[in-house]
Amino acid sequence: MYRQFKFSRFFALTGMVLQWGLASDAFTAEYLDTERVAPTTALEDATAMAVEFEEVQERRVTLLDKILERNAIIGSFWRDSTLSFNARIYKFNRQTLSDKRGDFVAGGGTLDLHSGRWKDRVSLGLTYAYATDLDVSNDEVPVGLLSEDGSSLSVISEAFVRLDARDSELSTVLYRQSFNLPYLNRQDSRMVPNTFEAYRVDYSTKKMDMLVTYVTRMKKQNSNKFVSMSKVAGSSHSDGVFAAGFRLNLKPFHFGAINYYNKDTMNIFYLDTNLKGSYKNGIDYQIRTQLASQRSTGKENIGDFKTWHWGISAVSSWQDIVLNLKYTITGDDAAIKSPWGGRPHYNSLMVLDFDRAGEQSSGMRISYSLGRWKLPEFSMSMNYAVGRKAHDENGLALEEEDEFDITLDYKPVSSRLKGLWIRLRYAEANRGDEDARDFRAIFNYNINLL
Repeated sequence: MYRQFKFSRFFALTGMVLQWGLASDAFTAEYLDTERVAPTTALEDATAMAVEFEEVQERRVTLLDKILERNAIIGSFWRDSTLSFNARIYKFNRQTLSDKRGDFVAGGGTLDLHSGRWKDRVSLGLTYAYATDLDVSNDEVPVGLLSEDGSSLSVISEAFVRLDARDSELSTVLYRQSFNLPYLNRQDSRMVPNTFEAYRVDYSTKKMDMLVTYVTRMKKQNSNKFVSMSKVAGSSHSDGVFAAGFRLNLKPFHFGAINYYNKDTMNIFYLDTNLKGSYKNGIDYQIRTQLASQRSTGKENIGDFKTWHWGISAVSSWQDIVLNLKYTITGDDAAIKSPWGGRPHYNSLMVLDFDRAGEQSSGMRISYSLGRWKLPEFSMSMNYAVGRKAHDENGLALEEEDEFDITLDYKPVSSRLKGLWIRLRYAEANRGDEDARDFRAIFNYNINLL
């Protein structure tokens, strides 16, 4: 009854959406959806490999523009510096699977200082992150908003030096920084994002992006401390992660891949492809595939395992009506692990990830903005997925699971309220006889101080 009710409600809401007109919110996975509202077309969608490299390309274009400006070198270190405060208030209420409950309100934010480039080559970045309980009488579990014992978070989350070549194709970032790569990302779904101590080199051109990095330590969402990547994965050792990846931009086809290696724990290989196009009758389309392979390495300090994950996503749009259909399957030998950030899987949602051993999941996503009604600040998205045929480590069948999510966003882009982002999210998840309810109200406001 529960699943039938949820299906009927999903399609009823879908009908309402189609009456208003749609814009795709077809991002790859939950960890990316937490950072963006619905784009205006399916062609704006980005794969998991594309997101990080698009940020690198944006920095590269900005640097080239400044080099071309008259007197760009003189005083650019101070003139182009920015200081901003990103305030956040987060209401989180979850009655979850496995009896983990939380009803919590937290507040805080980040203070970001980014310098301009000295001689268009050297720049600095510094971020202070803070989060605290706004309801001191509450004794509920903070569900990742604060530290595990409920105490406040206070940490220098980023502190880096960036070195850019004159033509900006080659760049180096040293020490504390953020990533938005598959399995290695900031996963900014709570108060304070994941950040990392790392040393990375990027090479970026119009058709190709390359990345090589060694990540030594990580600060998780609910921690003030940076801990070795091995320990985050569950080992007692203190080894880092070596990663190398690339992305090819061969329009309309894109291809990207990356490999992560952590001594004595695990190796992760990930690739995705993306084909975009448009027909003369106004139909836009996008077809994406992804493949992940995971295996234990060295002394196998977190167990002996080998598994894989594969997915396909098809998005099409016509006159602002967009439909995203998704299918994924996980290998029989083990469930997917993701200790260093969010999963890039197409059906990774707010509560469930649908990547248990042997699991096959089908999903559908639909969303819209009110831009055609001259209200571009408002958008809405809905997501549904169901997973079947999963089993535990002993081969015993696990119960089916499903989840329905809905997100409402208000984010002005060209008014006095620019920098404001109010988001309401609700999820219902079911696994056998266990149900979960998840409600989140998130207030963000970015204030430029310099």
